[in-house]
Amino acid sequence: MENGKTGTQMTDLSVRDFTEQLAAKVSVPGGGGAAALAGALAVSLGAMAANFTTGKKKYAPYEDELENLIHESEEIREQLLDLVGQDAACFEPLSKAYSIPKDDPSRPEILEKATREAINPPLNMCRCIVRSIVILERLEKICSVMMISDVGCGANLAEAALKSAALNVFVNTKTLKDRRTADALEKETESLLEEYVPRAGKTAESVRERILGRA
Repeated sequence: MENGKTGTQMTDLSVRDFTEQLAAKVSVPGGGGAAALAGALAVSLGAMAANFTTGKKKYAPYEDELENLIHESEEIREQLLDLVGQDAACFEPLSKAYSIPKDDPSRPEILEKATREAINPPLNMCRCIVRSIVILERLEKICSVMMISDVGCGANLAEAALKSAALNVFVNTKTLKDRRTADALEKETESLLEEYVPRAGKTAESVRERILGRA
């Protein structure tokens, strides 16, 4: 791999080293890995808000729900971090496929297969991130008021992560020869954007209005 790091190793880098590698003239991490990381940060903020809310008498009626949200958030966080590595791992065969001479008769089949596989990580990112948005949406209603700004930050990050992951789906579906598959994948991704981008935005806006005393 051009950058000398496997996908798994990337998530073990320090924040400084990861961003340095992201900025460098290397193939991975790229937009997909950044989207997955942003999604992981978003859901982590939700988990933090829930963790600081549990055990407080005022929020006792939501204790069980908060514990469930913490558990689900941790599951999603791990999945998104794993997708940083999956995204990087799928890029290598795709890059190699593009380097095959255009007159090689095996090129179209190899490129099609590599492209199809490269779509899976960002699509799965989208599926994880929308679950994060639902969690943050609920936490805006039931978490401690002291943590509400963190929920709003999480919603903003989740919206950006979802949009970014979707771009990484579309950049690959546009080159698929199997247009039936491409259309189905694009339709699913667009459906997630249409439903969950506004929901994330609404959560962030609700937090802003509450902080400013307008709600």
